[in-house]
Amino acid sequence: MSVVVSCNCGKKFKAKPEMAGKKVRCPECKTVLRIPGGDGDSAVGSVATAKAESRKAKTSPSKPAIDEESVLLKYEAVQKRKQMDAEAEAVFKAEQQKIIESYDQLAGKGSPADLAKKKKKD
Repeated sequence: MSVVVSCNCGKKFKAKPEMAGKKVRCPECKTVLRIPGGDGDSAVGSVATAKAESRKAKTSPSKPAIDEESVLLKYEAVQKRKQMDAEAEAVFKAEQQKIIESYDQLAGKGSPADLAKKKKKD
């Protein structure tokens, strides 16, 4: 026989009896609930337990210690990568401009400098 679990959002769902005492997420609001059973829990009690656990998880002061040196090294690596990307982009644009100019010469359009000279002559 399955156990009916009610969440504080109003969603009711069934769980297998083997799940008694285990934590599950509500399919509707994703709140963590403990499946009642075994030790006389009720569904309402599991909602209250879930709320308390949720508050505890949110206010938990046990944050992992930040290793400032490793964070600084990661930041510097990212900045170096950005600089290298900017340099590579500049090289790419210069090569692209050379290719455009050579194409213009082959097509008879001439380079931008040549076009400027022709305009001055006219």
